[in-house]
Amino acid sequence: MESETLRPKVDGVDTIVKAIGSGPSLLAIHGAATIEGYRWAEGLADRFRVIVHPGFGESAAAPHIIGMQHVTPASQ
Repeated sequence: MESETLRPKVDGVDTIVKAIGSGPSLLAIHGAATIEGYRWAEGLADRFRVIVHPGFGESAAAPHIIGMQHVTPASQ
């Protein structure tokens, strides 16, 4: 299934995400399950617009994030 590449700015950082399908948006937060890829998202694409982050490396660097402590609410 063909995906659409989106380039939103998130906290000032150019970010790459991929979207497939149509319907209400469903944001998939990546984790260990994405090590096998995103083929699982095709099963949801008939009901949702599935938005996935393809992993690190495609998005611009976020110099203000050094570790997980910088992305959790406790750090604010």
